[in-house]
Amino acid sequence: MRFALCFGAIALTLAACTEHTTAEPAATTAQTLKLPDDTIPVPIVAQQQDFTCGDVATLAVLRFWKNADWATVPESALYAPLMTTRQDGTEPYAIATYLSTIPGITAEYRTDAQMSDLEAAVDRGEPPIVDVQAWRTTSDSYATDWNDGHYAVIVGYDATNLFFMDPSMGGHYGYIARADVTTRWHDVVGSPGTPTNHIVVFVRGAGPSFWGTPIPPQAEAIP
Repeated sequence: MRFALCFGAIALTLAACTEHTTAEPAATTAQTLKLPDDTIPVPIVAQQQDFTCGDVATLAVLRFWKNADWATVPESALYAPLMTTRQDGTEPYAIATYLSTIPGITAEYRTDAQMSDLEAAVDRGEPPIVDVQAWRTTSDSYATDWNDGHYAVIVGYDATNLFFMDPSMGGHYGYIARADVTTRWHDVVGSPGTPTNHIVVFVRGAGPSFWGTPIPPQAEAIP
């Protein structure tokens, strides 16, 4: 998988979120949208390194389902169990395998999911982790971009957009238009890197989920 970043856009190499180039980031829109009323309040967690979006997406889900246990755990605590590296980032199957070791949580890695599966998970109140192309460092089409893989957690949807807790945004949620999600929902997996579509980790927890700090009312576009 590959990766993109939080401190500005950054391209990578083999696992969502990886090392970056010095290319200028593509232009972005500053438009904000109101979140759906039934948005899942996944805690906002900002990644601290440009290759750790997988760790942070995982940590956000853990804080959602097991907040008392994970509220103060740093992202660095997940680097080893998720086998995250600066060169390769984090693989999706590593996320699913690790989450399934947490008591009260089950996780499933899939590459055959459809938009309806993502919506169904949100309807159940079970925010899934997806791997999409984001924060690109060129103006090339996302349809042919396999270098900017990035993990984010889906927290809601409406007729036009999907909404995310994006580790690279910090402080607010993001959104991607439905048509663009279809174009961007792919990455390379494993070594040397197999092009793979519709990457998602479905996560289900037992017990109370997080309903703490109010979420911001609006979301910004994820470039």
